[in-house]
Amino acid sequence: MTKKDVLLCLLIVTVLFSSCYSENKTVSRIHGKRFDINIFKTRKLSKDLYNAVWGRQVKWLKEILATGVNPNFCIGECGWLDSNPLNVIANRIESTYSFYENSKPVPETLPSITVFQLLIDAGADVNERPYVWNIVHFYNNDIVDRVERLNRNSGKSLNREDINDQVRYFVSDVNRLLQCFLKAGADPDKLGHPYPYSAEAMHAKINDKQANEYFVKGTRAINEAIEKGILWESQVDLLLQYVKLDENSLIAAQESGDSAMVNKINELWLINPVVSTN
Repeated sequence: MTKKDVLLCLLIVTVLFSSCYSENKTVSRIHGKRFDINIFKTRKLSKDLYNAVWGRQVKWLKEILATGVNPNFCIGECGWLDSNPLNVIANRIESTYSFYENSKPVPETLPSITVFQLLIDAGADVNERPYVWNIVHFYNNDIVDRVERLNRNSGKSLNREDINDQVRYFVSDVNRLLQCFLKAGADPDKLGHPYPYSAEAMHAKINDKQANEYFVKGTRAINEAIEKGILWESQVDLLLQYVKLDENSLIAAQESGDSAMVNKINELWLINPVVSTN
């Protein structure tokens, strides 16, 4: 090989190296392996997104969303369950009872509602999961025991009427967020199933495809609300602004074991029965 050939080879190598560097300048090496720095940046942003949504940190969330991070994905601590920002906020209801207790007006916009709207404005898909079903199913009659337990643990001695007031406020808080999803266009009849939200599913590390296999054979949110009984009458009424009853609604009322709910659904069915197409 002549000196001219050697110089030509060196020139080609230099050009190729420069091209590779310009196209892959985000590539680094760790323990001899190549990693795209953007991957680490994206993962950090996704983790930050989870923390900002979970903590309802509005200012921080605005900064994160301004980077163009995917508003439909985050990285939390519970796998699939915490991998969706809207799902995270759906499971973070704020209690407004403290405002009532201290004779203060409830703020027109709570942090959770602001967080929800920021996600929607950033392009979050309000129908990626059965959010309406999730909210209805997740918040059930266990709240009565939860309120009593929290008051015991805090050393408070509330009478039954105070506890009932606290529970009623909690129901309103749940419905406030539920209404946000409905107004944003969330499908009120997107079927849901408890398994994907269970500890078993988390340990099994399910993914979207596996979760959807359960959802398609799930139940309607309206019937989940009915089955919870008359305590959730306001939730049933809210959902009935968007959906109709079906034959399973009558069954759900019976399974509630609540005569007031049974009477309500029977009366509504007599006024406007829906013939099943199944």
